[in-house]
Amino acid sequence: MPFDKVVICMVNLLALPYPRHKIESGSVCADGLISINLSSDLAPEVGLPTDNFNEILFLHFDDIPFLRLTRRGENLKGPLVSDVKRAIAFAKRIHKKDSGAKIAVHCQAGKSRSAAIALAINASLNPERYEEVVAAMLARDPEQQMCFNPRIVAIADKLLKTHRGLDFALMKLCAPYRSWKKYWDY
Repeated sequence: MPFDKVVICMVNLLALPYPRHKIESGSVCADGLISINLSSDLAPEVGLPTDNFNEILFLHFDDIPFLRLTRRGENLKGPLVSDVKRAIAFAKRIHKKDSGAKIAVHCQAGKSRSAAIALAINASLNPERYEEVVAAMLARDPEQQMCFNPRIVAIADKLLKTHRGLDFALMKLCAPYRSWKKYWDY
């Protein structure tokens, strides 16, 4: 068995990212759902098949790597430390009840905000195995769509005291992350 297959089998992936349309289609069922919506979304539950999930956590922030950004007259709000803390605590609580539990994490496209939150959750359950966690998540993304929000990654690195372990692993293994980070000059 190739080494990368062994690594993937050894890492516990509790959380996986999805685009909103996949969740709304009803094809995803999980023990928990973290629903990441735009900061301007006043009705985030509309369209979600809430019966497919035992518990739901709603977070509201835009896909930017800054605390705040005004662009084209729109005031955007980036992810906060408290958002990442709440997501990790939510997932850990569900995992404590059932170690085989699964968490779906969605945002609009399912590749930046949700991928980074899922990464933070998975890293919190697999301490010091950041490269393995990144490799396992990327193995589930054959089209290389995930690009991971750099602010969430930085917050997770600080909260989990990884010494930038997630950022280094992503820089090494994920070309879309490198591009996204360079685009935002983060």
